[in-house]
Amino acid sequence: MISDHFGRKRVLYLSAGLFLLSAIGAALPTSITQFAIARFIGGLGIGAASLISPLYIAEIAPAHIRGRLVSLNQMAIVTGI
Repeated sequence: MISDHFGRKRVLYLSAGLFLLSAIGAALPTSITQFAIARFIGGLGIGAASLISPLYIAEIAPAHIRGRLVSLNQMAIVTGI
């Protein structure tokens, strides 16, 4: 619903911002609670990116390579896991 309202690209930018906040928060915590919050923020970024990326790719890719690009995105996610 958020990506329908604000647009896929803006939500991907938001996801990148969440990744940045998470990286800084996990690198410089002063307590375990701050570290856990940073990890949670990173999880939100990962969730948003993994959901929105295939949709964005499918919208902007030419029809003849659309399926291949979305499949490569999914393969990159699974390989990264």
